[in-house]
Amino acid sequence: MARNELDEILEKYDCIADIPAAIFARDLVAAYPEAKVVLTIRDEQSWYDSMVETVANPRYETAYYRLPRYFDAQLARFSRFCDRYSNMLWHNDFPRYGKQLFRDHNDMVRQLVAKDNLLEFQASQGWEPLCKFLDKKVPEGPYPRTHNWRIYQQEDDAYMQMLYKGTFKKVALALSPVALGFGAWWLGFLRFEV
Repeated sequence: MARNELDEILEKYDCIADIPAAIFARDLVAAYPEAKVVLTIRDEQSWYDSMVETVANPRYETAYYRLPRYFDAQLARFSRFCDRYSNMLWHNDFPRYGKQLFRDHNDMVRQLVAKDNLLEFQASQGWEPLCKFLDKKVPEGPYPRTHNWRIYQQEDDAYMQMLYKGTFKKVALALSPVALGFGAWWLGFLRFEV
């Protein structure tokens, strides 16, 4: 993507992070070579385990998770996006390609970003190196660190329950004319049979 295209998309933001930004790291660095880049570093196995428990969880491939996309336009769009990035990033096989993706991405960022514009940061380091790199005042209080798979899964489960309630309502509304028509036909059939 060209800088003018990215400017239009990102004009309201001071920074971007995570997916989908990481997918476009090469484009972003080419468009904004002066930008400061924070490469979050963590243990490879820890990252892999976290991904398997969250966004790369095999449960998202089950019918339970895939069915609502056929009845909800917003979910269908989001699902297509997720399918595309899963294919683009790890060829729809996270167990096989995930760790290599992790290494390749970090190496690519290190190669693309000028050393003065790159901070390799671990959350355990707290505010100081991050604020120094960004030339910002250190906030009061501890560095926020929340990464709880159970909370993520509970929120995801609650979201799916909400989706299913909406999906069942849509299916019931869509099928009610068919059911009424069949019922009317059946009653008419019974009346003429008697």
